[in-house]
Order: sequence, then C-alpha cells, then structure tokens
Amino acid sequence: MTLSRSKADLFPGLAEVSVEESAMVARARTGDREAMGWLVERHQDRVYGLSYRLCRGDRHSAEELAQEAFLRALRALPEFRGDAAFSTWIHRIVLNLHINRETSLAGRARRKQLSLGGSRHDETPPVVVAAPGRRPDDLAGENEQLAILRAAFDELDETRRTVVLLRDVEGKSYEEIAELLGVPIGTVRSRLARAREELSRKLGGSGFLGPEKSP
Repeated sequence: MTLSRSKADLFPGLAEVSVEESAMVARARTGDREAMGWLVERHQDRVYGLSYRLCRGDRHSAEELAQEAFLRALRALPEFRGDAAFSTWIHRIVLNLHINRETSLAGRARRKQLSLGGSRHDETPPVVVAAPGRRPDDLAGENEQLAILRAAFDELDETRRTVVLLRDVEGKSYEEIAELLGVPIGTVRSRLARAREELSRKLGGSGFLGPEKSP
C-alpha cells in the first residue's frame, strides 16, 4: 500500500512558512511564552519522528533528544535570523545534537554493546504484513533479511548512517540534506555513495542502491 504524502510532509524544510508562523517566530524571539508553546506544538510530531528514527526506535532517547533540541532552539531564538524555515532550523539542531552524542565516547560504547547483542526493552519490532497465501518459511526468510539489513545499517559510521536515513528513509533531496547537515552537496553525495558501498559489502555484495536509482 502506498501512502499519499504531500511535498511539505516529505520535505519539511521546503514547506511554505505561513504568515501566522512568521508572526509567532517574531513574538517568540522577544520571549513570548505563548508563541514558544505554539511553535513547539506545531513542530513536535515531526521533531519527535526524526528523533525516534535517529535513536533506532528508543523512545526514551528520542524524547530526550527532541526535548533538548526544542530547549536549545528556544534559547537561541534571539539569534535566529530566519534565513531558513523554523522547521529546517529545528531539524538541523536535532541532527547536530544526535551526531555529537553518537560520536562521543559514550555513544561509541553504546553502539558496541548493541552490536554484541544488547537490546532495548522499549524498541518496537518491525511489522511485516503478509499477502494472502504466503508461506511461513518465506516470511521467516524476509524477516531474517530485514534483520541483517538493519544490523548492517546500525553499524555504519553515524555521519553515513544519518545521510542514508535522510535520503533513503526520509526521502529528502540532496539539497535539503546539505542544508540540514551544513555541508556541500558534493559531501552529501560522497557520504551516501560510501555508505551504500559499505552496506553492500556487509550484505555480501548483494548491493544497496536505495529506493531511487537517480538523484
């Protein structure tokens, strides 16, 4: 089943900023608590969704990441120049916070523990919807392949894992990813290419091209 999603849903950074939101940002920059609350309520679902995927389905970590991102954004609002949409700005803060966490010593230790078989009690397992008449052994094989792919994805360097997530899972354009990460488009392309090559090796050379064959 294909879900119908608007361009604004897929690419929050490209969403048109309403007059109301612009006014709320201006008010929030002066310390207006009501306007700050409005911004949080408007963007919290998308911010949490991105945090959840970055944190590999760990709800507690995702909540902490989203909360910290909003706190930092609201504190820094007086310096927010409005060069990008507020949604792009808050997503960039989420990504920077996450990458900084994951590249810290604690983040490396956590990834090592997970790779050795550690698990999270609150992780939501993947759901596979079977077509009528599918054999149980076929489904078992697909679940095994999904587990292998997921393990390989989680073993990527965090900068590469992030660019694969943004491009192949979130469906963002190269331009959006470059803006979110604050790097040139060429860097995005090279990171993605290296990440896909690494995934291909981990998967036994079966290849990993993402859902799209072209930019």
